[in-house]
Amino acid sequence: MWRDRDEEAMRHSDFDLSSSPRSNPSPRASPSRPKSPGRGRKGGERQKLTDETEVKPSEDSQTVRQYMIWTTGILAFLFVFISVIFLLSSASASGSPELRGQVRASAAKQKEMPVDPPPRPSSTEAEKTDSDIDPTSATADASIQPPAAVPPASAKEEAENSDSLPFPFSPSPSARVYEKRLMKLDPMKPKKGENLVFFGPFVYDEPRLVTSILPVVNMTYVHHLVVYKSLSTDSEAKYHSFSRLSPVGEVFAWARTGNDVALPFAFPHGLGLFVGPGTDALSLILNIHFEVPEAVVQNNELVTAAIEVSAVPLDPKIPVGWRGYAEALRDAHQGPSPHRHHKKHSTRPLEALEFAVGEIAPPPPAGLEPPPLAGIAIQMLLNYTFRLPPGKEMTEATDTCVLSRDVSIFAYRNHGHEIGRRWRTHVFRDGLDTGPVLDRSVQEPQIFNQINEGAAKGVQLRAGDMIQLHCEYDTRERNFTTTVGADLSKGEEMCNQYLMFHPHFPSTPETVKEWGYVPVCLSVDSKDVPPPRDFVPFALPASAGGGAWEIVGLPPAESLGQVSAVAASVDGAWLFVLARRANEFDSMGVIDEDTVFKIDAHTNRVVGSFGAGLFVTPHGLTCDSKGDVWVADSGQNVVVKLSGQTGEVVLRLGEAGRRGEGELFSAPTDVAEDSETGEVFISDGYGNSRVAVFDGRTGRFLREWGGRRGTKEGEFNIVHGVAFDTHRRQVFVADRENGRIQVFRTDGELVAVWPSEFVTPSARMNRERPWPAHLSAVAYSGFFDLLFSIEGSTVVTRRPDSGTVVKSWEWLKEDGWPHDIDLGVNAKEPVLMVAELDSKQVRQFQLDLSWLGYR
Repeated sequence: MWRDRDEEAMRHSDFDLSSSPRSNPSPRASPSRPKSPGRGRKGGERQKLTDETEVKPSEDSQTVRQYMIWTTGILAFLFVFISVIFLLSSASASGSPELRGQVRASAAKQKEMPVDPPPRPSSTEAEKTDSDIDPTSATADASIQPPAAVPPASAKEEAENSDSLPFPFSPSPSARVYEKRLMKLDPMKPKKGENLVFFGPFVYDEPRLVTSILPVVNMTYVHHLVVYKSLSTDSEAKYHSFSRLSPVGEVFAWARTGNDVALPFAFPHGLGLFVGPGTDALSLILNIHFEVPEAVVQNNELVTAAIEVSAVPLDPKIPVGWRGYAEALRDAHQGPSPHRHHKKHSTRPLEALEFAVGEIAPPPPAGLEPPPLAGIAIQMLLNYTFRLPPGKEMTEATDTCVLSRDVSIFAYRNHGHEIGRRWRTHVFRDGLDTGPVLDRSVQEPQIFNQINEGAAKGVQLRAGDMIQLHCEYDTRERNFTTTVGADLSKGEEMCNQYLMFHPHFPSTPETVKEWGYVPVCLSVDSKDVPPPRDFVPFALPASAGGGAWEIVGLPPAESLGQVSAVAASVDGAWLFVLARRANEFDSMGVIDEDTVFKIDAHTNRVVGSFGAGLFVTPHGLTCDSKGDVWVADSGQNVVVKLSGQTGEVVLRLGEAGRRGEGELFSAPTDVAEDSETGEVFISDGYGNSRVAVFDGRTGRFLREWGGRRGTKEGEFNIVHGVAFDTHRRQVFVADRENGRIQVFRTDGELVAVWPSEFVTPSARMNRERPWPAHLSAVAYSGFFDLLFSIEGSTVVTRRPDSGTVVKSWEWLKEDGWPHDIDLGVNAKEPVLMVAELDSKQVRQFQLDLSWLGYR
């Protein structure tokens, strides 16, 4: 809250004014306490005159006459004084704008007068409200904790805040008197557990600038509350559905997580929420989420909640001025945009400002100045479709949007539940990740946090900037998949972030009714986001020198032998390399040296190795959600699950040296896991031309599809690689000799066939260099939601929903025989890895997150 010198002058004047109908006259001007003649200025003069007058006892008639004159004068003075006070008090209580204007004019004249600052009022001296609900009765309610006093800012704080504003601030002359209003939910009888209630609307009959909001709640059963602005003007204190209350957008939110008491939020100096006639917030709505203990229900207790809203009068010209400013900005932006609506220019919603994704907003026209007071609004980022697998130390959900115009984000609030850990918000500009502009534990108080405390400037963002929220969770103690929802008893989670920004361009209610709520940050569909200019998605590290990036601790190429596969752990912390040592594809003997090498992804250094005496022709490698490693051995017709920590055998599928169908294999090539069900999909392979599905925990054979060598859809000619889409729950199969990717549901139903344009079928006749004819490998990245593949000599990225090629790079033309590729799922800083047979090396390419780091 803030206060200026005009307000201080008013507080030092003879009248304590308030726009509240319930306000009482100032005690010093109360008719029940008239001033004595000796205390007033005129009374003092008359007393002095009386003292200086000599009254002779013998002159009775003169004495009586003087006494009557003085008595009559005093009575007349008191009558006039009391009458004036009475009239002023009545006018103030009735909210007379004429009288208020006169007093403001009088107070304005005192601006040059030196005055001592008044003391800050205590909570017991707070002004009365103009609400229909007396806040004293609410705070006396045992079920609601009384609000804490929010003192106004000092003059020094005002000056500091004013310096940080991106525009000049001169408050409206009407913004002098604070009023508080309690918006309270009628007591209701709850049910046990989750209770979601929408209540209101609380209508504003006059324009106001909301300066602070304080939750008044019982921390025992109120989990969170959200305040919406609305166009509804129905009578107050009614329970309604969300749609009937005509919400236009969130304006405030609070949750009890991390709070001992409910804390208030005060907008920085010069900012606030526009409400009332002429704005797009004719009223406010409460949405309360109760999480009610069984004891409350058994005791037949009633529950309630409220917010205390502080506001000052708002000059109606200010919202109108912002609409004009927005129109001028829009007129300065030339050229049509395919992303804009095609209705009349004059009725287009101002909040959108119609800049296409990736466009840069033009500077304001010369001489155009924004209005002095800025309204605020909220942009919400949320992911409402995620599914979190159990047993993960770190798994995440994301949401992304692109700004349609320039804004300043000055406050934010995170929301999640029990297993939420950190919420990180990145901003991408011109293809570059500017880093996490926000990074906070979601277990800290879930209140609005000012980015630059007390300042309105905040983080300056511009049209075309991409904002991406990462919500991180720890599911190690859960044995079930976590889904989205508000029910804490079911372990549901949320991934929400509220970004509070200015300026808000307040559309008229008519425009909002026609267009609805238009966010300032538009949700991103990846196909709508053009690649940044001059973007190079991958680059070899400087130390690579055009060859393999050295992994410290790997045996030299002559000892390592053919590198057949690579894999990354789910959390991106570990990389695994599979090598054949002295063996090749047609070898017969078991390798007596370690074949699996474990690498610290952060240092690129080998930290362990295992697998000696287990494999003949190790072909495929994957790391599952538990951190275990699966190896497909095409030479022995087996698939082996090894501990990622110790290298010990955990599970063996198939029978060494025996070919077959069902539970047996014929030269299997690769493995992929469904972390939700624990099923593993095995590409089998050179002999059986099928996909076999096993229970990855018990080893039980479940089902299969394919099994026929051919070129028709659903048939295979060497099933060489397999990957699992964790979002769409589908299986990608590298159909090597047919040069295509086939997509299936988990039950084997064919979804799509994507022929490759990058393979060269004629190369199949070249025995020395056959791989340009192969579609060798597929790897799905859940972090990027992209499919990576090796198609001939080309690395290709495709959209997993359509197969559309996003990017391709012909890096692999050297005689290295690229055989496998991986990035890992949800890797924090992934590195693209390519395993090469003939060059006996792993090639690593650093991945640029600024382009692919969206969902």
